[in-house]
Amino acid sequence: MDDAQLSEQKQQMRRKVLSMRDSIPAEDREAFSHQASNHLLSHLASIEFKPSGTIGVFWPIRSEIDCLLPVASLRAQSYQLALPVVVSETAMEFRFWQEGDQLEPAGYGSMGPAQEAMSVTPDCLIMPLSLFDLSRQRAGYGGGFYDRYISASEQTGARPLLIGLAYAMQEVDRVPVGRYDQALDWIVTDQGVI
Repeated sequence: MDDAQLSEQKQQMRRKVLSMRDSIPAEDREAFSHQASNHLLSHLASIEFKPSGTIGVFWPIRSEIDCLLPVASLRAQSYQLALPVVVSETAMEFRFWQEGDQLEPAGYGSMGPAQEAMSVTPDCLIMPLSLFDLSRQRAGYGGGFYDRYISASEQTGARPLLIGLAYAMQEVDRVPVGRYDQALDWIVTDQGVI
């Protein structure tokens, strides 16, 4: 399968799964987000993830699972947090995010720290996704921002722990995989950890 066919296949799958995700009632999305947050916090504690490490989270857009629910708990455990900001048509960076910081549009409907916020390299990325499979492959929204960021991190020897955060209903039988796609270390859903 060539790159164009792979891209079209992923796009068709995205449309279907995102349409189903958009149809989840708001009260169910909130309940599922709380369940996923609890699974995430429990799993981070069980592996004794690096204390005082930096965790890249995301500002939820559209009907995404709410990644902000565990923020207070993570800060209470001395983790530093960062949010992604799109800095060009092909690149993003993570910027340190403290409670009370002024946020501004960060690309694609997301919010992030202002330009003067310090750029950081997270030890762990909690990532949005449109669909995933049990081999922990993911598809984002098609822009390739996370794939390029991870690839650049690997080249510097600083590959972060990769965690996808999603609703269980976003699981598919198999995500089509291209040469730049990266499997995640875990996927956390409202039903548990993969």
